[in-house]
Amino acid sequence: MPYKIAFLSKYPPLEGGIAAKTYWLARGLAARGHKVHVITHGVSAGREYRIKNDEGCPPSTPNLWVHQPPREIPWHIPEDDEYALALLDLTINVIRAHAIQILDTGYLIPYGILGHLAKELTGVYHVVRHGGSDLEKFLKRQVLGTMINETIARADMVVSNKHYQALLEPMTSQLVCQPAYVPDGEAFTPSDAPRPQLRLAVIGKINYYWQHKSLHFIADIMRHLTGQFECWVVGQGKGMADFQ
Repeated sequence: MPYKIAFLSKYPPLEGGIAAKTYWLARGLAARGHKVHVITHGVSAGREYRIKNDEGCPPSTPNLWVHQPPREIPWHIPEDDEYALALLDLTINVIRAHAIQILDTGYLIPYGILGHLAKELTGVYHVVRHGGSDLEKFLKRQVLGTMINETIARADMVVSNKHYQALLEPMTSQLVCQPAYVPDGEAFTPSDAPRPQLRLAVIGKINYYWQHKSLHFIADIMRHLTGQFECWVVGQGKGMADFQ
């Protein structure tokens, strides 16, 4: 039976692993006949972490709609963009307008917390997902801890992995651990066309703390493989100059 699903998450044109996973999961569910709505605010991200000339998923994708809040919020004191509140307001409207059955949030800050508030206001089934940095920077240090703890404890399902199972098990009885993410084979299968030299590519954002993402190891490995592979790095971010 097809479901009506909403994703509140990072999503292209926002870069990064969470955005990529949300993109492919939303497309995969839409391709299987589910009605999928994506609520995001990628256009407000800094230029260094936004895909150039991309406003998200192509409009021709069947069963998939992308919603973004207004880009301008009326000026007020204290001055703030209020994107979190704009996302929450939009999420509630999408849930009610499209009779959403499942709200899937893909990073605790702010999406998971906003999803929890939307659940409390609408009663929608709430699935919480996380990355790595939100658990390391926020949950473990209890930054915004009260809201994060409540979000996890009251979620209808918390999707994680074996690495964080011990951390999350005391917080929720609705924990589901999934295997590692696997990209869509139809999109990422190499062609059979012969090439004089194999190509090795690293694609992604390059943060100012890029060493913490193990990119320095990748750079060293690629240096040693230049005779065997044609090595490509496709990315952008505040750490690009140092990485180069």
